[in-house]
Amino acid sequence: MNILAIETSAGACSIAVACGETIRSYVHSPEKQQHTESILTLIERGLAQAGIGPGDLDVFAVATGPGLFTGLRVGISTAQGLAFALGRQLIGVSSLEIIARQAGAAALICPMMDARRGQVYTCLYRTTRAGTLVRVEPDTVIDPAVWAGRLSGTVLFTGSGAIRYHELITGACPGTVMVAPAVEGIPRASTLALIAAEGRRTGRIAPPEHVTPRYVRPPDAKEPALQ
Repeated sequence: MNILAIETSAGACSIAVACGETIRSYVHSPEKQQHTESILTLIERGLAQAGIGPGDLDVFAVATGPGLFTGLRVGISTAQGLAFALGRQLIGVSSLEIIARQAGAAALICPMMDARRGQVYTCLYRTTRAGTLVRVEPDTVIDPAVWAGRLSGTVLFTGSGAIRYHELITGACPGTVMVAPAVEGIPRASTLALIAAEGRRTGRIAPPEHVTPRYVRPPDAKEPALQ
């Protein structure tokens, strides 16, 4: 099973090609590069490095957000277009789930993406005894100190929001705070591809038109550029 994964929810976009749970290629753009200018080039490079053509792909995967509004639209529309053209199906995965998977081992994992305006996109995952992640709090956008104040126990925070608001989180959380390295908080298409490989076995696959952005907060066309 060949998977093409597209991740465009953060400042840099990336794509990965996987055969089952083996990553065959991973390429990414520089930070803050325009997604519309780079995504098709990245896909061409990724497929070439993996040694396959578009017709060899069995399924597509895409990050559905939350994240950058324009990036999400570009990534999802590209994935949908390819899936429609080739008659394939699509797996949509939360950007928060991607960075939670990258954080490392912990009983509670709290992914946080900087949502600007003094807020973060966040949710909460619990790690089962089998090592799988189960979301125990839904995606939301909220003041990081307010959210952290609701959590207890030992919590591993990860993502751009956790890095930016580290001091606020530490001061507000009544439990023990751990923060994953910044590099692990950048959602990667390679992680998305592995989630998709699992997801196809567990029924997460869907027709392309059923995969839509998870903005969490309504898009604002006047929102300033990412700093």
